[in-house]
Amino acid sequence: MVKLNAGGAVAKKPNKGAVGIVCRSEDGHFLGASAVVLPGVMDLATLKADACREAMALAEDLHVNKISVASDCLRVV
Repeated sequence: MVKLNAGGAVAKKPNKGAVGIVCRSEDGHFLGASAVVLPGVMDLATLKADACREAMALAEDLHVNKISVASDCLRVV
């Protein structure tokens, strides 16, 4: 089992958002990370949903299939 922490943020001036993912094993060892800039995406809930999607893509890249995705956005969860 691995835990993927997914987050998103908005930068208002350049009109873009970004998502970031960190993947750790059950015992806390770093397994990988991902970050994506999304030009024109300013809605925080959309960014958080994209972060969850990116978390699943990272899990696939790392060849893990037992995952837990953590997000602080109740609207997405």
